[in-house]
Parts: sequence; C-alpha cells; structure tokens
Amino acid sequence: MEALQGFVDCGTGSEDRHSLQAACQAQFRLLRIILSSYGTGDLGISARKISWWRFLVCDFIDDHSKKVWAYPMRTKDQVTEIFKNFHVAVERETGMKLKCVRADNGGEYRGLFENYCRTHGIKLEKMVPKTPQQNGLAERMNRTIVERVRCMLSQAKLSKSFWGEAMRSAVDLINLTPSVTLDGDVPQQVWTGKKISYKHLRVFGCRASVHIPRDERSKLDAKAKQCIFLGYAYEEIEYRFWDPDSKKIIRSMDVVFFEDQTIEDLQKLEKAKVGNPHEISIPVSVDVEHPMEELPSEYEETTTRGEIPQVDDDVTTDDTSSQL
Repeated sequence: MEALQGFVDCGTGSEDRHSLQAACQAQFRLLRIILSSYGTGDLGISARKISWWRFLVCDFIDDHSKKVWAYPMRTKDQVTEIFKNFHVAVERETGMKLKCVRADNGGEYRGLFENYCRTHGIKLEKMVPKTPQQNGLAERMNRTIVERVRCMLSQAKLSKSFWGEAMRSAVDLINLTPSVTLDGDVPQQVWTGKKISYKHLRVFGCRASVHIPRDERSKLDAKAKQCIFLGYAYEEIEYRFWDPDSKKIIRSMDVVFFEDQTIEDLQKLEKAKVGNPHEISIPVSVDVEHPMEELPSEYEETTTRGEIPQVDDDVTTDDTSSQL
C-alpha cells in the first residue's frame, strides 16, 4: 500500500494537461457551427463619445467549409439575438437545417441561448471548462481576426473607431483565402460550391473617388466626392466608403480607386484645394452595420449605383491569399 501511495503522490505532483486526440476533434459535416464570443477590452476611447468603445465580437465558423461570420457587439448579452438572426439566414441560404452548435461554457450560452437551441432542435455541445484547446479552431481564428484588424488600421492610418469596418473586411478576405486546413481550397468556394474571383478586391482604407448621382448635385457641382474605402457590401455588388464631409458611410458601385493612397493623402489633397490647414475630421465613433439587423438610429447610409467588377463564376480560383 505504501508503494501504491507513492505512485499516487507522484502522479498528483507531476500531472500535466493531456493533448487532445483525434477523438475530441470536431467532425466535418454541413451546418455544424463553432460559436465564439470574445473581446479585447477598452479601445482607449471615451465610452461617452463612442458607442462601440469595446472590441466585442461574436463569430461563427462552419466546421465543414471553415467559412467565418463575425458580428460586433456592445455587450455579450446580444449573443442570443445575433445567433437567432444567423440561424435564420444560414438555413435560408443553404436550405438545410442547423444541426449542431459547439460553444464554450460562457454565461452568454446559458438560459435563453440553451432554450432557443432546445426549441429548434439544435444540439448544443459545451466544452470542458478551462480547456480552450478543445476549441482550438475558434481560438486561432479569433487571434487571426484581431491581428489582421490591427494591421489593417495601421496600414490605412485609420483610428481605432473603424475597428468594426476593418473586421468586416478581414473576415471577407479570410473567407477568400486558400486554407491549409482545406488542403489549399477556399472557404467561400467550399461553402457555396461556386468558383470565385478576386477581381473585386481593393486595398482597405485607400482613397476613392465616388460618383455623385445626377439627382444629388447641380450642373456646376463636382461629379465625384473623395472618400475612404472601408469594404464590401454583403450583397457583393457594392463597395462601402466613409464620406468625411457628411460623416456617413455610403455605398456605391461607380468609383475610381487610388489604392496607393490613404486618408493622409486625402487630407493633403483637401488642404491644397481649399488653401488652409483644415484637416478632415476622423470620427471617434463609427457604428457598424449589422447585416441581419436594422441600422442604429444614429447611423445613416446612402447608396449610389453604377459599375463594379462582378464575381465571375467562370474564372478559376487563384491559389493566392489576400477581411490582409
């Protein structure tokens, strides 16, 4: 017995965490979703001046295609409502039922969230507490998104208040990037089953000359306004821009891009035009459009029409990587 007790004591003192074997890894099947919500805390901007003052994200990963969806949140209490909208959207898009959701043991996945899954016949898999490696795919994706957002804002010379727009573009680009997990295939292509094109991609944060529709200007007014490119509309037929004059996000298909120029170049252009040291004001707050919700009341968006390169189903997928 003394010898046996020695073995027990040895095991207790030297026990390490075991690596997860293949049996614990998620299996590939359509509409099995890995759910994660995370944040990086205060962005260093006064909460009184900005509605999106914390970096809080709710994201979903399809376990089969590795396609990612990510939505900004003000609080983690919004997870259930975001998931409801996501659930309806993916089932409508695919015509298939969502079978399973894997999530950690966060409080946001209890109560209302559990009841919703139970009501709709969705299996909710909870991971072992304090075992983040069991959700390795989501953990790596979260880190990738944060790193890309940081790099995109730095390269574009944009303030942290644009983090939501940078996140949208980062996720779009991740879905168009060949994945090692998929042996070089592209998540968006696996998800839709259609060939994709990269012709529509542009440099995040670059200067853009956006056409002003005839009914929004007089005969002597300029035909274009100088804006900053922020990303792609979810309909994939329009681009999104920040208009420094109106301080609104606008959408347009008729635009000329200057991909080697940033907001700093636009500021220099405005100075030279007016002949004074006036600088374009950069907002402390930019509300991010939720693709499945109505826009906040303080957020306005306008749309203009024209030409934009379309996704060409006949173009083969390039083996290159690009919402960086």
